[in-house]
Amino acid sequence: MFNSRLIAFAVGALLCSFGQQASAQACCAGVNAITPARLGLHEDALVGASFRLQNVYGNYDASGNYQRALSGTSEQDLQEAVVVAARVSSRVQVALLAPIVQTIRRTRQAVESGGGLGDLNFSTRYDILRAHESRFVPGFGFLAGLTVPTGRAAEAARMPLATDATGTGAAQVIVGLALEQSYGPWLLGSTGVLAWRSSRTAQEIRLSSPLQMTLRVAASYAFKNGVGLGAAASYAAEGNRSVNGQLVPQSSNRLLNGMLSGVIPFGERWRGTAMFSMSPPLSGISRNQPANMGTTIGIIWSYP
Repeated sequence: MFNSRLIAFAVGALLCSFGQQASAQACCAGVNAITPARLGLHEDALVGASFRLQNVYGNYDASGNYQRALSGTSEQDLQEAVVVAARVSSRVQVALLAPIVQTIRRTRQAVESGGGLGDLNFSTRYDILRAHESRFVPGFGFLAGLTVPTGRAAEAARMPLATDATGTGAAQVIVGLALEQSYGPWLLGSTGVLAWRSSRTAQEIRLSSPLQMTLRVAASYAFKNGVGLGAAASYAAEGNRSVNGQLVPQSSNRLLNGMLSGVIPFGERWRGTAMFSMSPPLSGISRNQPANMGTTIGIIWSYP
């Protein structure tokens, strides 16, 4: 199920030289403190690897009520991912994210684990105007992406608790607009994304999903030594789904997530990243989604 993980978090860069003004540092380390595969102004390419551990501790029902996980049950989701990004021109960059997904589920009667290749994601960004290029107009760029259903869908799972399901079973296309502006070492930004998923057939039942809308707001601070800290919140919303052409009442979903991220540079080309995210255990905000918290750590090598 698509959510704002499309837009996953890692961080920053030492190569913003100490002699530059603070606003330039915010545009470099601050940007990368929010978006994982984002190239800095000085970078032509990067390769990164990350590990994510996520715990599902409850869920939100169709009415938006938060419910804790039943006693004796649990779910942990793991993901290892490789990301590659390259600059096509001074304002265009492309990226590929390839994940390996594992799930561990426990019921009162059994424990099961499974996994495999997840859905591949291709993305691109075109910066029309960079942050701080204009004093009054914020920087803005267009986003586009394609998720290919290379993972195993839930209906194709072969294990009893479906822990070997690793994908959505549908192709997904996204378009979006990102706004950002720097103020000294601070960088403020927001991103809006529309996502469309293809229909699919599961056991002779045709499933269709409406457009999903995701809004993210973020702020980051870049220190002079290259360390960056960031915070963000995202909210994703999707309308009722269709089964065999008929809308299913109360099948819409909502999800609020909060995130904290940081970066520490190691030498001129390496940086370590970390991120903590959580969907708050509050009723009335999220709907028809699991409540989870997770931690991601990563390492990135950039060129030049």
